[in-house]
Amino acid sequence: LNASTNSFAVNISIDGTAYAINSRFGTISNYDWISDGFHTVTVRRASGMRSVLLRQNFPFTAGKKVTMVLVDSASGGLEMVQISDTGCNTRAYNTGCYRFANMTYSGSRYDLLLYGGETIFRNVAFQTVTPYKQAMAGTYQFYVTSSGNYSFLREIPIIVIGFGGSGTIAFSAYVLGVLSIIISGIMLKKFKIFTGDPAPFVMELPSYHVPTAGNVFRSMWERGWSF
Repeated sequence: LNASTNSFAVNISIDGTAYAINSRFGTISNYDWISDGFHTVTVRRASGMRSVLLRQNFPFTAGKKVTMVLVDSASGGLEMVQISDTGCNTRAYNTGCYRFANMTYSGSRYDLLLYGGETIFRNVAFQTVTPYKQAMAGTYQFYVTSSGNYSFLREIPIIVIGFGGSGTIAFSAYVLGVLSIIISGIMLKKFKIFTGDPAPFVMELPSYHVPTAGNVFRSMWERGWSF
C-alpha cells in the first residue's frame, strides 16, 4: 500500500524481485508469496535516475499475512511499515470484523465516528493500527475527524474481539451470569427494602404417563418422514 504523498511514482522490490511497479499514492497491490526469514525491501523512483529512496530489512513469518505500507517519515523522507493482516477468528454469525489504521503523516491523530456521533476508535496516532472490532452485517457511514474536534463522546457498543476464542467468551459469559444471579440473590435477601412476607412455592405439573408403543412408532415415523 502506497500511502506516501510524493508526486512521483516508485517501484518497490524485495530482494531484487519487483512487487509494485509505478506505484503512486493510494495504490494497493495484490498479495504475493515470499519465503520465511528476513528480506530487504527497496524503494526506487520509477523514472529518471531511479535512485534508491529507501532500503529496510523486515522479518517475514511463514503462514502469516502482512501488508507493507509506504508512508512519509517524520524527517521528510520515506518509511516502510509492516502491518499484520492476520484476521479475527472469533466472528459470530452474520458479523464482520474491521479495524482502523492511521498512515497519513507524523503527529496526526484521528477519531473514527459513525453517522450520529458515536465514537468507534478514538485518538489513533500516526502509524497506529487499532485492534479488531466486530459489527453486524450491513451498511455503515463513517467519518474521520481530528481528535478533539467535537464536543460530545459516546462509545458505540461494539464487541472487541481477538482476546480469546469463542469458547472462552461463551464460558466467561456463563460464569458472569451465574455470579450475577448469586450476588443478586444475596442482595435481595439481606436488604430489608427488598424483603417481604414469605409465600409458599407451588408449581403445577402435568400428568405423566408411560408412552404406548403406537405413539412412539407414530412419532418416529412423522419425524423421520419430515427429515
